[in-house]
Amino acid sequence: MAKFRQQQSRTLLVTNMAAFLHQHPQYQPTSYPERREVPDVFNIASPLSLHASISLDRTVDRQMMAEMLLALPRALVIPPPVPKSAGPVIPPIDEEVAARQVALKMDVEDFYVFAAGQSGPVSALHYLTENHLNWDSEIWLYQVITEYQSLPLADKPRFWQRCDERQASPVNDLRIISDVIIGVRGK
Repeated sequence: MAKFRQQQSRTLLVTNMAAFLHQHPQYQPTSYPERREVPDVFNIASPLSLHASISLDRTVDRQMMAEMLLALPRALVIPPPVPKSAGPVIPPIDEEVAARQVALKMDVEDFYVFAAGQSGPVSALHYLTENHLNWDSEIWLYQVITEYQSLPLADKPRFWQRCDERQASPVNDLRIISDVIIGVRGK
């Protein structure tokens, strides 16, 4: 509706302008910003000669700026001492988090060893629940996928991976992985 109103107002403006030009054929449009003669209604006040900003191309303004800068109080800033040799900044590693990451990685490696010994495909979530591992299912699946992607090129062709996923919403193509199946080729 707004688009229609815009078009209608433009059409009305052009129609009225055309009617005005038909009624006043002697009318000549001019550039209003370049007009030298301003109507008397606007010339009531006396002119002001104040400058709103300093212009550095005028010498008077440059001198005024220099005087203003010299009049500013100077702050005494003592720079901190610079060490002779600064070492690299290494963020502290939380030992508990690092230990949990290593344990998760080892559990996933055990899962791959188990999958290599099986004759058929193995579900990652089934392995997680059967072995009573204390990992969140999302973290477990993410680590299983990550380990598959980081397998050495010589070992990767031995395994295959399938993700059981479903579409989260019909609006977008977001997919949620519900399980990861790992199998060994050639068995």
